[in-house]
Amino acid sequence: MKKIFSVAFAALFLIGSVAAVAVAQEATPSPGAKSQERGAKIREGRAGAKVRRDFVLLHTDGVGMKADGTIVETRTQKGIITAVSATSITLKSPGNYEQTYKIDANTKVREKRQPSTVGDLKTGEMANIHAVKSGADYVAKLINCTGEPGPRLKALLEKP
Repeated sequence: MKKIFSVAFAALFLIGSVAAVAVAQEATPSPGAKSQERGAKIREGRAGAKVRRDFVLLHTDGVGMKADGTIVETRTQKGIITAVSATSITLKSPGNYEQTYKIDANTKVREKRQPSTVGDLKTGEMANIHAVKSGADYVAKLINCTGEPGPRLKALLEKP
C-alpha cells in the first residue's frame, strides 16, 4: 500500500511539475518575443498618432567605421540640383547651404527609385545625396533624384 501511495504521489508531483513548467514557459515570453511586442506597440502608437511635418532633415555629417576598422566621414544632403556635370554635382538646401560633390565611376544614380545615369539629372530637380569624404572632397556614392521639389521645399528655398 505504501509503495502504491509513493508511486502515485511521485506521479502527481511529476505531472504537477511538468504542468508548472509549461505554464511558466507560456507566461514568460522569450526576449525576442518581448521586442516584437514592443515594436508592435510602437507601430500601433505611430499609426494612430498625427505625424508632425514641421521638421525636415536637410544635411548631416557622420563618422562611421568599416569592417576593416577604417574610419569614414560621410555627408548626406537633401536639396535642389543647382549644377551637374559628368564629374560633379552641386546641391543647395534651405538656409543657403550649398555643397559640391565629386562623381566617379562608383557613384550610383537613381531617379524616382529606378536606376539612372548622371546624364539624366537636371538642374532644378530635388535630390538626396549620400557621400563619403576623400581627401578634401566629398565623393557621391548615391544620388537619388526625386523630381520636382514640393511646395514646402520651394518655399524654404525662397527664404533668405
